[in-house]
Amino acid sequence: MQNILMVGDVQGGLNIFKALLEYHWNPENERLIQVEDLSDRGHFCSETFQFVQTLQTPYPEQVSILGGNYEQEFISYGETGDNSNWLRPGGGDRLANYQNFKISLLEEAE
Repeated sequence: MQNILMVGDVQGGLNIFKALLEYHWNPENERLIQVEDLSDRGHFCSETFQFVQTLQTPYPEQVSILGGNYEQEFISYGETGDNSNWLRPGGGDRLANYQNFKISLLEEAE
């Protein structure tokens, strides 16, 4: 039986997420499951998505991300360009963060 580290609501808190994984996750024999909002309120939403992608590359079977409502709203905005609900609670700041990094919303959501 494989050990599991389950982390919830990272909320764009990249530095805390990295520290948590550094001290509590062994990717060689543990599975990482991140549940709910990977992005939202933190200042490092796009960097958090990028970090998770760097984890999934060497450990595709060990890293699972189960998105929350903010990820769904993020995808909806990327597909249609129209989701005032996502923009209202700080989405404009997140959008600017992604644009500064020239990141496609749809690429990141996949």
